Parts: sequence; structure tokens; C-alpha cells
Amino acid sequence: MRLAVTGGTGFLGNHLVSNLLAEGCELRVLARRVGAFNGLERVSVAAMDLRLEAGALGGLDDCHALVHLAGIFHESRGQRFDEVHRAGTDMLLAEARRAEIRRVIYVSALGAAPDAKSRFLRSKWAAEEAIRESGMDWTILRPSVIFGPGDLFMNRLASLWWLPIMPVIGDGSIRLQPVWVGDIVTAITSALAEPKTTGQTFELVGPRAMPMDAIVDVVEAATRSRRRPRVHLSAGVSRALAHFLAVLPGSILTRDQVPFFFEDSTADGEESRQSLRLPSEPFSVNTAREYLAPAGRRRLTPRGRQVGLLNDDEVARLIGSKPLTRLRLVTTASGSVPNSSGNPEEEEA
Repeated sequence: MRLAVTGGTGFLGNHLVSNLLAEGCELRVLARRVGAFNGLERVSVAAMDLRLEAGALGGLDDCHALVHLAGIFHESRGQRFDEVHRAGTDMLLAEARRAEIRRVIYVSALGAAPDAKSRFLRSKWAAEEAIRESGMDWTILRPSVIFGPGDLFMNRLASLWWLPIMPVIGDGSIRLQPVWVGDIVTAITSALAEPKTTGQTFELVGPRAMPMDAIVDVVEAATRSRRRPRVHLSAGVSRALAHFLAVLPGSILTRDQVPFFFEDSTADGEESRQSLRLPSEPFSVNTAREYLAPAGRRRLTPRGRQVGLLNDDEVARLIGSKPLTRLRLVTTASGSVPNSSGNPEEEEA
């Protein structure tokens, strides 16, 4: 079975591709920059640009299922949420239908809704609606803030180690439910392997909700930086600050991101974790310390060095050290859906 993965060069995409390669899958990676995958066995690459009407033309040929991760977290002059998430997903689904793909997994975001205060979340909801109306065998996953090697959110907090005070947007009591990147990878592979997830939306969260101040405490402890006085910023001050920071490289904070820090972003999540067999790794000093280097000397390990694609030797070592979990396809009334049963007549990954 050949799986198509969009956004395979991103934070989550790198983790997913490495895991699927270690499990023996054959992959087609679609992204704007795919040079890192050239020459790697069992990975074919195809250029994709979700901003173009034919941005994935031919990229899904000969694939059996699609995992759609691609997206943006902030807008720029050349990229808008609506054109990348909504219009881009429409284009991708049209190409999937042309390639006769039936199965699609879409990774959205916790809080996606038609009336969300964030344009990012509204555009994610629009993409979800396109997935639901596609006529395909879909599963939608809505993760909370994802943490792990190469993440954006925790690394950004850790990068502020040099400030004499720690700015926190909001009053610090807003709760988030961080989820380990490995748990998200497990959710994706479980959804591919379990037909019962078809036609369902799962909210993927960590095992406990944490106030923003507690998350900052964990980051400071993991990087062994001193605990600094907190300065809590109001919504008005945060929007003004975001307006100023928008002109700086890296988009540290945008006005569209400010609402995230003034509403709880949590979910019960227990049913989702049971259905998709998530191990539910908590965000703690121990887990954060695995990838957030202590402050000092080189200060922090760059995000780009925290996670890397497995090479062929590493894949062979992993395959030899543990039994493979093969993804298999079975036919349902609506098309092809992955299954994890042991029938040897079913198609192997």
C-alpha cells in the first residue's frame, strides 16, 4: 500500500514519515520543498502547492490513501488561511477523486468551528466541511497544542530564556491540553488501520489540562533557566504587540493568534484516546527535557536539529529490532479502508 502524505516536511510530517518508514510503508510525500526525501528508499516525492488550482496534479496517482497534514499557522503576503486550508483542500480532494483514492485522514485543529474567533480555526473548519462532503471515507483528527522534538509552541517559549521577565499573554489561568507528537502519529496510524474510525471526528488531547502559567513553569524547569517574574498581558496590549511583531522575521506572534490565549483549549478526550489507542504522554519536565536543551552556552538546540528523517540504515535497524505493524486494505461498501486484520490475502503496505 502506498500512502500519500501532504506536509511531510513539517514538524508533524517528519515524525509521521519516519514512523511509517520504520513500519515498512511505501510513501508519496507531497510538499513544496521535498529535496530532503530524494533518494530515500520507499519514498517518492511530488511537488505540491495548495495555493494553485492544479497544485497537486498527478501527485496522488497510484496511491491508496491520503493523510492531509499540510497547512500554515500564520498568514503572509503570499499565503492566506482560506486559500491554503479551504481552497487548497478542495483542490487536493478533486485530485484524490481523479486518482480514485477513497480513504483520507485530515489533521485539523482543536477548536475548529464556523464561529471561531481565529481565522485559522475558521479556515480549518471550512476544510473539514470539504472533507465531510467529499464522498470519501474520511476521518478528521483535531489535536490540541502538539509538543515534541521540533515543535513550534514549546520551542518558542524556551527561546525567551534571555528575557529578564517572562511575558504571558492573558492572566495565565487559561488552560491548554498539550499532546505528545508521538500520540498524534499513533492516532493517525490507528485511524488508517481501523475502519470504525471512518466518518468520525476525534479531538486529540493530552491526559491533563494545564494553566498557561504551569506550562511556562515546565519549560523553565526543563531548560534549567531561572524562574522569572511573570508579566501578564491584556488582550489589547497583546494585539498591539502582535501588530508590532508581525513586521519582524519569524512571526513570533500574530493578531490572529491572540484569541488562543483567552479561551480554554481543552476537551475530555478520553473516548478518543481509547478508540485510537493513544498512550497519552503528559507534558512534563521529563518529556520536555528530552528535546528542550538547557539554557546556557549554545542555549537551545535549534528546532531543525531536534528531529530528522530516518535514513535507510536507521529504518533497517528499527525493522530488525521489532515486529512490523502492517497496514492492510479491505474493501467496504464505500471503497477501500485500511484494516489491521491478519488475513494474508489482504494487500500489505
